Amino acid sequence: MQTALKGVGHVATRAIFVFDHPAFRYVAFICIGMVEVSTCFIEPNFRVAPDTRPATIRSNTELGRFEFGGSTHVMIFQPGKAKFSRARPSWRIGP
Repeated sequence: MQTALKGVGHVATRAIFVFDHPAFRYVAFICIGMVEVSTCFIEPNFRVAPDTRPATIRSNTELGRFEFGGSTHVMIFQPGKAKFSRARPSWRIGP
């Protein structure tokens, strides 16, 4: 099992979105479809070529989806634009 998981990020499709947010400025959202279920589907309205204008989106807009699950995502913020708490959550699992 360990050998199979070593390259899980190397055989992957990616869908990359970059947002210009009023408070956070540029935020990258990277969808990663892993291994044999690595399908990242982007809605046609949001597929942009390098020389075209960016698409405008609103909250709760579906940008795309993973076709088969088994996937993950990453969000990248510009330095100093987002602050995250390192506090532990107040809930517990188990007794």
